[in-house]
Amino acid sequence: MQSNILITKSSSKNINSKNLESADIFVEMENMGIDSTPFIEIAAIDIKNQFGDAAFKYSNEIEQNFIDRGDLSSASIWAKISAHLCEIKIN
Repeated sequence: MQSNILITKSSSKNINSKNLESADIFVEMENMGIDSTPFIEIAAIDIKNQFGDAAFKYSNEIEQNFIDRGDLSSASIWAKISAHLCEIKIN
């Protein structure tokens, strides 16, 4: 399956602002009562395809940046993406 989700590579110290905004759609879906799980799984797979073994670290860095900015809703989305990346690695 191919998706349209694109996460651009950036340095770990300077996460691209597009990535910081990428969780907005998932937050909106959850606010409207739409299950975002299938899309989170697709996002995790795309990140894994782009970053390989570094995908989990990358996802955690984005989550931490959201926490640092006080955006806990977006951080929780990235925590879900990280959790799915762990499942992919285990399976």
